Amino acid sequence: MKGISLITRREGTTRETFRDYYEKQHAPLGMRYFPFCKYLRNHVIDASKDINFDVIMESYFPAGTDIATINSGEIRAIMDVDERKFMKPEMIRSTSANEHIIKGAENSIAQAGTRRLMLLLNSNSSAQLSRANLDQWGAALMGLQGVERISLDIAMQQISTYATFPYAAILSLWLGTEAEAVQLPAAPEGVKLEVSVLTEVHETRPEVLAERYQG
Repeated sequence: MKGISLITRREGTTRETFRDYYEKQHAPLGMRYFPFCKYLRNHVIDASKDINFDVIMESYFPAGTDIATINSGEIRAIMDVDERKFMKPEMIRSTSANEHIIKGAENSIAQAGTRRLMLLLNSNSSAQLSRANLDQWGAALMGLQGVERISLDIAMQQISTYATFPYAAILSLWLGTEAEAVQLPAAPEGVKLEVSVLTEVHETRPEVLAERYQG
């Protein structure tokens, strides 16, 4: 089970301050209460146009986990208090997602400082995005200099307690550490590239997730 969320920093907060609080305070708090099996925070470094979020968060849970029940009651109250300290809770946009590895290793763990170019996509017609087109484009992008891995996330089901997730898919180019954004060829027919976002990946190792979980 995978979820993706776009999260926006509170007004008056810099991206650096937001990231520092997220990594040192909020992420460890979440690990205490949620049974993550994989947990990534992709912090925004740059984007091809103005965006209204500062991190793309990815959370993975064992199949069958009742997230709605966990994320309620006392735990939800604790998280609400902490979220209001550094983010805009009303701006959280979340979806469940299916992840596909187009090229590269399965279940790899990102090294500290890994850069990731995330292509946020929609269809440019009334038809749904073609998975075949996305796979083909992803395979072609693997040939670009500096690209080590390609993954594709298809947005599946809007999470009703949050605002609408605005993208149908995310195609990710994993670039290694200290890499810069690459020059992209045109998107294939039927695919609209809404924005490309260069991020720095912060992934918590699975043994740390297991150690910190207190559920």
